[in-house]
Amino acid sequence: MFTPGSTGRARAFRQPRWALAAAAAFLSVFCALAEDSPASLIEQGHFKRAEALLRPSLQKNPNDPQASFLMSKVDLAFRRVDDAVAHAEKAVAADGSKAAYHAQLADAVGSKTGDPNTGMFEKMSLANASARRRKPLCSWIQRMSRPIRTC
Repeated sequence: MFTPGSTGRARAFRQPRWALAAAAAFLSVFCALAEDSPASLIEQGHFKRAEALLRPSLQKNPNDPQASFLMSKVDLAFRRVDDAVAHAEKAVAADGSKAAYHAQLADAVGSKTGDPNTGMFEKMSLANASARRRKPLCSWIQRMSRPIRTC
């Protein structure tokens, strides 16, 4: 049955739904823009956008280990292997306590040795440098693996 008040109620119910849908769309766009950190962009595969954020950050603070680490990932994605190794080494030198920085350095050096443009002598020097980096770790492991003497 048709009552005069029913059309007014129907409009009243439609308007909040439209406003709610618009607010949800605005909120989702706002959240997507707010989460554009370089790390999340790299995880999503947006390397150009991450590079656009990282370059000014590194110019402002060139010794930032996190920015150097992330820039090394971007460089590797664009096959700039020399820059990737340099940024990864800078990250490890600034903060050698993070395993992710060491893993990124290993990935960058490994990519450089696998590059067909890298010559034999450069590959051998990379292997030698890798052995020099590994030596302190090996000596620490040897010291820790000795039996502990008790009194």
